[in-house]
Amino acid sequence: MDSPHHTTVKSPSFISFLLGQAFGVINDNAIKMTMTAFVLDSIVREQQVLYNSIIAALLPIAFLMFSPFAGYLSDRYAKNKVLFYAKSPEILAMLFSCVALYFSSLPLLLISFFLMSTQSAFFGPAKYGILPETFHKEDLSMANGLLNMTTNIAILLGAVLGGLLFDKFQSNLAWAGVIYFVIAVIGTFFIYFAPKVRAKKQNNPLEWNVISYLWKNFPRISKTPTIMNTIYGITFFYALGALFMSVIPVYAKNIMGLGSAAATLTLALLTVGIAIGSVLVGHLSRDSIETGWVPFACLSLGIFSLDLAWYGNTGTRTFMNFTFRSIIDLFMLGISAGFFIVPLYAQLQARSPENEKGNYIAFSNIISFTGILAASLLAIFLSSVLQMNSAKIMVTIGCCTITYAILMALTAPGLVLRIIIIEIVNTVFKVRTINKHNQPKQGIVVANHLSYFDPFILGSTFEKMLSYLMFRGFYEMPVGNWIWKKLNCIPVSGGDSSEKKQQSLDIAHKFMQNDGVVCIFPEGKIWRTGNLLPFKSGFQKIVDGVNCQVVPVYLDGLWGSVFSYERGKFIFKRPIKFSDSVNVIFGEPLPSSVDAFTARSKVMELSAEAYTHRLKDPLPLHIQFITIAKRNWKKPFITTQKTTLTFGEVLAQALSWSPTEKITQNSKIAINLPNDQAFIAHLALLYKGFVPIHIDEKDSHLVLPKLEYLITNDDSLKDKTTSTKVLSWDTPDKKVSLALKSAKNIIKNHVVGNKEKCDEEITVYSENFTSISHRNIYSSVKAFHQTFELKNETFLAIEPIHKPFSLVTNFWLPAFHAQHILCVEPTAENFNDCKHKISMLFTDSTEKHLPYINQIASQIRYFGLVTDILNENERKKYQQEFAIDIMQLFALDSCGPLVALNRPDFIDEENFNTQIGTRPGSVGLPFPEVAVRIVNLETMQDVGIDNKGTIIIKGPNVAQKSKNPHLEFRDNWLVTKLQGKFDEKCFIHLE
Repeated sequence: MDSPHHTTVKSPSFISFLLGQAFGVINDNAIKMTMTAFVLDSIVREQQVLYNSIIAALLPIAFLMFSPFAGYLSDRYAKNKVLFYAKSPEILAMLFSCVALYFSSLPLLLISFFLMSTQSAFFGPAKYGILPETFHKEDLSMANGLLNMTTNIAILLGAVLGGLLFDKFQSNLAWAGVIYFVIAVIGTFFIYFAPKVRAKKQNNPLEWNVISYLWKNFPRISKTPTIMNTIYGITFFYALGALFMSVIPVYAKNIMGLGSAAATLTLALLTVGIAIGSVLVGHLSRDSIETGWVPFACLSLGIFSLDLAWYGNTGTRTFMNFTFRSIIDLFMLGISAGFFIVPLYAQLQARSPENEKGNYIAFSNIISFTGILAASLLAIFLSSVLQMNSAKIMVTIGCCTITYAILMALTAPGLVLRIIIIEIVNTVFKVRTINKHNQPKQGIVVANHLSYFDPFILGSTFEKMLSYLMFRGFYEMPVGNWIWKKLNCIPVSGGDSSEKKQQSLDIAHKFMQNDGVVCIFPEGKIWRTGNLLPFKSGFQKIVDGVNCQVVPVYLDGLWGSVFSYERGKFIFKRPIKFSDSVNVIFGEPLPSSVDAFTARSKVMELSAEAYTHRLKDPLPLHIQFITIAKRNWKKPFITTQKTTLTFGEVLAQALSWSPTEKITQNSKIAINLPNDQAFIAHLALLYKGFVPIHIDEKDSHLVLPKLEYLITNDDSLKDKTTSTKVLSWDTPDKKVSLALKSAKNIIKNHVVGNKEKCDEEITVYSENFTSISHRNIYSSVKAFHQTFELKNETFLAIEPIHKPFSLVTNFWLPAFHAQHILCVEPTAENFNDCKHKISMLFTDSTEKHLPYINQIASQIRYFGLVTDILNENERKKYQQEFAIDIMQLFALDSCGPLVALNRPDFIDEENFNTQIGTRPGSVGLPFPEVAVRIVNLETMQDVGIDNKGTIIIKGPNVAQKSKNPHLEFRDNWLVTKLQGKFDEKCFIHLE
């Protein structure tokens, strides 16, 4: 037997189920529309609402009579079998309808419709009960949406078919009965192939009497307020629908002046709207059940019913004499109805006990159809006793519906606010949930905190309402206090008294004990430095004494949005996004005894894996450079000893170069050139499909014997090589014309080799032949930009490009962000002309810059020193003599190469906000998306704070294992062979 957990909305069995039930709905509504048209055509005007109400009442009477037995059968036997045996009698009912239609007998037609209603009563519990047994909970909203859509399309087809057949065979309606009989046979055939499920409750007691059934089940089911309120909502919906079905066709004919066929098509417009609304709400709910839509839908139903009653007969006439406004009103009423009923049915199915879903749906049917019967009687009372016309009845319906919507919103304001927030979130961002199965049912989630939108984004991924720890100053703001209370926020503050702190803890404990989930951002502050901050231990007090899960979460993709502090400000800036979506990544649950350091480590690990979940991989760097160059065509890029080259000129030179002889694709070619020429050659080789290797003259004797080609203008180096073919580097005389070409055209016609793959080699470091990919360097460039605000900078790039850190910080970093590179030695004639522009300097030795640091110290924004150990006296010297804070970077050739840094502290004294970026004696905090652990190499267990161990690294910056067999990996972690420790602020210290 097929497992229900493997059924999808695209499976043939589910499609067959949809078709089978749809043909039944077509028959129900076709014969009902035939009867309605018959009443409107042959019954006097004063009795039309009465007879339509009688027709509407037959369906609930059948459900009231037979729902207990139908619910019993649905749980006692496999629901797919119940569907088939409940569907088969429809064939006999349609044979009887042939006789009724042949004699044009309204009493016989009423009996025929009652038989159809009886068949539907037995069919209904299995029809809706089979869905939660066939689909996962996260697919339930979409499955219900599709079921409701096909049902309402079938209602539309039935309405149209019933009206058309009445017009076509008005003189001999028996032919209509023959068509209904054929439809019944087809529907029974399809329902036979419905998804296979098992019987859930084979010892279920049989119930016949509806009174005793209600007496027994009402007290038990009403103990679950959520289910009971859901049933009341479904009941209101069906009662409202019964009133509309009775009144709207009469309103269309008598007030709007439509013909009989057109009057029945008003219901067709409704069903089109319901079908669209059903699928739309399933889509908007994504993989959750969002009952917060119901109050909005109810309010919308009331508003459009009032508008239809007051203005449906006004305006320009269009198709079949409808007014444009009435078409809009009817269509929106249908969409609102879809948003109303789909979440309620999904919730009833999901929340009902596993072995009693058929019984609960049968119970809901009894309550609902009691409401339908009451609504039909109400329509009779309003029309016959109070002598209201159809327009006044619709006004009454609209007022009652708006009142009910307000009551629902006041009863569950949190759900209403949740829907508003979710739709705002999904309008601003495309939110994706990764590893949703790790979401806790009860417990706490700990996440990084990089924007004011974080709580809303995290909350939108859960089906249930979360509780948030919130800064008391925000919580107690007069405007937002009511909202935060309804969203289950818990106020906290570092300055709280012990009594207030305990009060907050008690609220959080109680929420979790009631199967709630508390969300906390243990960093305590929004990122200002771009780094993951140390976690505070407050969340440990929340879980103390509660047996629950602690789930780490990483929010990826928000840095660069207007809600983050990127570029030093919130909101008022142009948004920049590094990914196509915001990913909420859930890690494996941790025990409630977990400490803050371990929880932070798990969040950091998730950050290192975040790139694997992004929808779109970055393009290779040389391909991205083409787009950058096109946008900054005339902007200065590289200033050399002799001239300044723009981005456009650099790109043109790189694309114009061609080797003087045929070289195999993906060949590794050594480069030994001055920095300015070396970077252009670096780009040129990438555009021709080769892998550049920057070498120094000192290590040429080790590197060149392993390579076939060398690009150099150094005559002394040419003399040292024998087996390696030497290619001279000259600026191409004839440059390709690119100014008027698009980036797409340039890539297509001038680039060979790798154009899309970010994991292909971009270079090989000559010292140890470590292969580095585009992704490795891209991650370092991206992480650096996240940590620092780059403005209109000029980089002093005098460090040789063969050094890995120099290739990244002095060349690819400014190239990727359209900055200026100065490749001019201090002794050059034009140095004095351009030295005032220098603002960024990266080196691995401060000594080589001392001769001219006095000349540029005043405008230096960042002075980066790449070293394992920074001499504290040297740091103080630069602070005292030059007013420069040395920024220490830690790099490894196997890591693209940046790993950690000590950056300047963020200090906001006015708002008492300080985020530490530097700790003397350390090599800094890991760069964003770089995960660092310090472990016992034998056990691979973390050694904790202030304990010495082996440093291991994971992240997109780490060189690929497959292309670097000399590197050691364990469980995809790079083993560095370095010894170190973490201090209490999570800074790394080398030992």
